[in-house]
Amino acid sequence: NFEQAKEVLQSLKGQPGKRFYSSTHLLVLDRDMIIITPLQHGWNEIQIEKGQVGSLLGPWELKIEYLTNILPVSDEMEAILDAELLNYPLVWRKWRPGDAFHPLGMEHKKKLSDFFIDKKLSLADKEFVTVLESDGQIVWVAGQRIDDRFKLTTKTTSIVRFRLGRADAAQSGVTP
Repeated sequence: NFEQAKEVLQSLKGQPGKRFYSSTHLLVLDRDMIIITPLQHGWNEIQIEKGQVGSLLGPWELKIEYLTNILPVSDEMEAILDAELLNYPLVWRKWRPGDAFHPLGMEHKKKLSDFFIDKKLSLADKEFVTVLESDGQIVWVAGQRIDDRFKLTTKTTSIVRFRLGRADAAQSGVTP
């Protein structure tokens, strides 16, 4: 509406991060960009049982494969983890402020909010980030990085691969 448009224009020179909501969309002023994305409603956390081969959460689809051979990771939308280190049921959910994990290659804990700053994720992109956890520990920041404690090692005997994709792309047959 006119009043909201006026408020957006007045906020352009203000502090980044200002958000404006309509009934269907979110507008975020982020650094030198204006980002408009559809609102996501009804995101609940999902439990994933051992042997399950897929799940849906918001706009995302998670495919799960149990492997015996190590395969190279094709991109950030895929995580290959040591299956023996996972305790089921896993929880797949949106990230929350205060969440932390041990990014692959690091021995210490890092807050997701700091990780997102380092990766220069926009505020709108953060709205779509999910995490996969086992016993309350984040094992994968989906589409970003796995936790170092769950990586494959020379002791790994069973492997699980998680592949993240857009649920709407899966339904239309289009690959993200």
